[in-house]
Amino acid sequence: MKVKELTDWLGGNFPAAVAEDWDNVGLLTGDDESEVKHVFLALDLTEAVLDEAIRADADMIVTHHPMIFSGIKKINNHSFTGRKIISLVRHGISYYAMHTNYDILGMADLSADYLKLQEENRELKEKLSALEEKAPSAREKK
Repeated sequence: MKVKELTDWLGGNFPAAVAEDWDNVGLLTGDDESEVKHVFLALDLTEAVLDEAIRADADMIVTHHPMIFSGIKKINNHSFTGRKIISLVRHGISYYAMHTNYDILGMADLSADYLKLQEENRELKEKLSALEEKAPSAREKK
């Protein structure tokens, strides 16, 4: 499977358009034409998580919290973000984050199911309806 195939599926089910404006979701590093055979999942991309993903021979890492929230002026080994980006590129690992888009479309559903909540969120339904009018998502195909 190509990175693009996986990111298209993730983006279709958890569109970046529903993420908060300040958030940074999607493919943050990597080549979307690369092959993916082993995906590593984590909450945060810490150096320890990255080391474990490398040892596990992962081709892609998907995290909840993005390691990049704003512009980066330097990528070097002097900062933990720079070291992680260098390591990702060096090892050919693509990196994808799904934060508030997953909070809204995935985590909220999981929490509601767990708590057995049934009240609908009208604001969220309106936002999703407007989004689906612009570009029908893979969620409709389920």
